[in-house]
Amino acid sequence: MSKSIEDAFMNTFTFGRYLLSLLKWIFLPACAGFILFEYLVPQYAFASYPLVPAATIIAGLLFFPVLKKAQTAGELRKSQLYLVGVGIKMIFSLAVVLIVTLNDKNNALKFAATYFVFYVILTIFANLRFKAK
Repeated sequence: MSKSIEDAFMNTFTFGRYLLSLLKWIFLPACAGFILFEYLVPQYAFASYPLVPAATIIAGLLFFPVLKKAQTAGELRKSQLYLVGVGIKMIFSLAVVLIVTLNDKNNALKFAATYFVFYVILTIFANLRFKAK
């Protein structure tokens, strides 16, 4: 990629664009999950389901500063920043899962399994965004 195209791309990577992209990646699975739990398998529905997409979006937002800083970093520093971001996201996710599962033991497995699916989606999203930088 030429330097001018790369500079133009880096200048267009804004919080607003990142947030819209993140919401698109999370909103569709959240709607699909709601439809699945509400109409297809209501016996597996649980009240704390809205926390799953909300916590996933918060974890994705915690990852944005890392991506922004990695734009101008060298290759080694970029990899280090990415690992720091993944660590922050993982610690936040574990805290959410622990808090919710300890407070709602009846639905702990349902919540943890659903959150894991969203975590995988967020990880794929973060990898695609990071590679694009």
